[in-house]
Amino acid sequence: MSRPCLKRLLRDLKEVLENPLPDVAALPLENDLLVWHGNVRGREGLLADSIIHFVLTFDESYPARSPQVFLYQAIPHPNVVPRPHFDIWAAEGARWRLALWDCIPTHDAWCQAYTVYSILVLLQSFLVDEDMQFDHHQILPEVAVRQAAELTVEACGHRPAAPFPPLPTPEVIALAKAARGKRVVVRPTLKPRSLWGSSFKEPLHASNKPASNGSSHSAKRIRIREPQCKRIKAVLDAHAIACQKGTAEVPAGIHSALHESSLAHGQLAQRSMGPLMDRLPPDTLSGILSLLAHEDLENLSYTCYGMWRAAKDGAVWRELLHRQFPFSTLTASSASDWQYTYTLQATAAMEDLQCFFTKVPFTEDILGLPLTFTRNPKTKAFLPLYLTHDHFERVKAGRSLDRALAALAPEAIALGRKTPSFSNFLGIIPKMLNTAIVLIMDKGLAVSDRALATYCNLHRLYLALAEDFNLGPQASKILTRFANEPASRVKSQTPNLGWLIPILSLGTQASHTWKEMGNLILEEALDRNILWICKHDPSLQESLSRDPDRGGADHELLRKSFEASAVSQKLIAFHVAFLTHIARPEGSTLQQVMVTYDALYGRPSPALRMRQVMEKIMVLDCWAAFMPMVGHPVQADFGATMTKRLRLAWCNSLQKKYHSKGMNFQRVQGRGISSILLKGQRYTAAPNIEQIRVLDKWHFQPPNTKYLDATMFVLGAGGRIITTVDYQATSSFGTRVVGAVTHSGDVMEASSGCHTMQIRLRDLGANVKSLLLVLSAWQGNYLDVIKQPYVEVVDPATKMTLCEYHLEKQPKQTLAENTAVAMCRIFVGPTGTWQVEALGQMLPAGSAANYEPIEGWIAAQGW
Repeated sequence: MSRPCLKRLLRDLKEVLENPLPDVAALPLENDLLVWHGNVRGREGLLADSIIHFVLTFDESYPARSPQVFLYQAIPHPNVVPRPHFDIWAAEGARWRLALWDCIPTHDAWCQAYTVYSILVLLQSFLVDEDMQFDHHQILPEVAVRQAAELTVEACGHRPAAPFPPLPTPEVIALAKAARGKRVVVRPTLKPRSLWGSSFKEPLHASNKPASNGSSHSAKRIRIREPQCKRIKAVLDAHAIACQKGTAEVPAGIHSALHESSLAHGQLAQRSMGPLMDRLPPDTLSGILSLLAHEDLENLSYTCYGMWRAAKDGAVWRELLHRQFPFSTLTASSASDWQYTYTLQATAAMEDLQCFFTKVPFTEDILGLPLTFTRNPKTKAFLPLYLTHDHFERVKAGRSLDRALAALAPEAIALGRKTPSFSNFLGIIPKMLNTAIVLIMDKGLAVSDRALATYCNLHRLYLALAEDFNLGPQASKILTRFANEPASRVKSQTPNLGWLIPILSLGTQASHTWKEMGNLILEEALDRNILWICKHDPSLQESLSRDPDRGGADHELLRKSFEASAVSQKLIAFHVAFLTHIARPEGSTLQQVMVTYDALYGRPSPALRMRQVMEKIMVLDCWAAFMPMVGHPVQADFGATMTKRLRLAWCNSLQKKYHSKGMNFQRVQGRGISSILLKGQRYTAAPNIEQIRVLDKWHFQPPNTKYLDATMFVLGAGGRIITTVDYQATSSFGTRVVGAVTHSGDVMEASSGCHTMQIRLRDLGANVKSLLLVLSAWQGNYLDVIKQPYVEVVDPATKMTLCEYHLEKQPKQTLAENTAVAMCRIFVGPTGTWQVEALGQMLPAGSAANYEPIEGWIAAQGW
């Protein structure tokens, strides 16, 4: 057995033994750690109180490869299928296989982070789920119950009267919970202050004066509005009286009052919240404050010094932790650490401080990020992270950074020398940061928290590298040259502005801030975008080329130019938001930023409200919304001013030779685009692509199952329909090879369904000119009954996502009025390469039961 597999299975065994689950258990054989036998008991339905015996089999590549789950008796379940007689486990009596992570054809849902414990949780909720107990393979429930009650397994000693392993009793579960105890939270070791460079101690500008009340709180300026403060006072005073009378409830108005007050982190106001609150006993005041949400409590702490002191009371945060996370295993090492303990639990920072593959904690190993990048051929590397000072010292001692740099930038190692130049990280990390932002923009808010955490981890590593290897002077040189030398701003000298902006976080001069350099970066970005704006809509050339000093606002130009450059503007907006909220807030030193990072092991603090900022960035749709996000307030004449800026950018682009007079913008080669295609956008696949896989998935509200049919229309010249592939006709006819297009049929789960279609492009034949994917609601339903439908088009050879298309962004009224949508078209482009075009065309009629309205729409397109 391989060492990684052995270590992982032993850790899994420890986790299972320390955390027994009701109605399910599993243990390995005494002489074989790769074979686990287990039992799961039905709680309800046809299998209630029946014990189903199963076996988990692992191979030495675990957890890279998933284990197999076999059953010794058949049960009525759609994912339980018979095994061939020649199968080794079928020969030993386990003749049935349970498909968990490979139940969708061509799609493996196994994750290396899964453990035996998580598999048991899945079996507990999925295998004996009452909703999944229906007749399958002609298995009768009463037969399944009888076979389970009579089962004997010689390999593990399982008997009807003595099941192995025995299911834990409530007493055993309670004892295990008590034995686990609590994890005492200890603040991470910070780097000794004597090791910090002097430049890291100086603020960018302004002074970090202490609050006038003598507290250590940083003095960031805010405006406290008197009417809202009085309202908060009235609400709390009323609640304090109720507490004294014993009739207290959570004040309904506190959330709205705090929301309207717009209280942010800042200078503490020297005003009292009223004599009544001052006279309350500490226990009573703590009881009141502990009823608030943590956001309200934090905002309230900035109204006056008395509230700030009361809100820092450890008893308040201890009660919040126990109320919101009753099963938390964390406890504070001192009364002053309860707020910190609550923050660790709320951010789940402690849970991620282990390797997802081996489950080894960061105190025993070096943790980092696996990287895959293209360097002909595709290359992989491991980039260690800065989690704590001790962890980073082990990183440097183990030369993990040297190996990462050698893989990421081979030119960093001088000829004949083994010591790399770590100054190369100055350019490498910003590229990774920019890629992380692209992932946030591409994947949307569903994964933005994890992507933001990755971004912060990378940025914390960036600061550590800059400090340890003295990269600050080099960063200042780059920023100074960009600010003072116009020739250094052009694309040939600064290839990507997204790589430049993160360097601002290392700036130690007052001029090296977004406030001072932002306008220069925005102007250069606009100059570069002119080419792509005109490629998106060549008709804009006429308006852009007009005299900038003549004419007023051109609203059509403003609208179309932002649509063409929306992705670029959102990336800039995120960079700026990160700089101003996390990387370098005004008045903060780099030392303060790093201390804030280290308190949460490199994760962003929830108090920074970055998710709310990202939500605003994701929906940016015009210049008037974008410019305030990057520090440029909108004035009354904004339309005319922005039109002038665009026309000046046209002139600058000509001067810098980003484009030329008379250029045919339609012949400009497309740049890399987002994998989320908007309506009308296209993606050109690689010339050597051989297959395309289309996956569509949807959700519905159980118990009413809703079907979203995926139909692939195979079209010839002029849009003539050659064949139709859907849930009934699962294989194509009329193509050069029968089955060039295949359909998986409906693959249903408890609250979702999916289809997988495989397209072998070379087998389509010359008569096939395009393929059209249409989604339609079944049985007279409209699209509004379908939840979260999306389509993903993938090259299975490279596992590269060609495009995604999300339907839920359509207005609800639009979905309620249409039964089908033409999602995307796959066709042969003018150059002979395959292209994917997102359509998003709503169709008011038509379904898999009646294609006639859809066929009429196809005929009208003239494809």
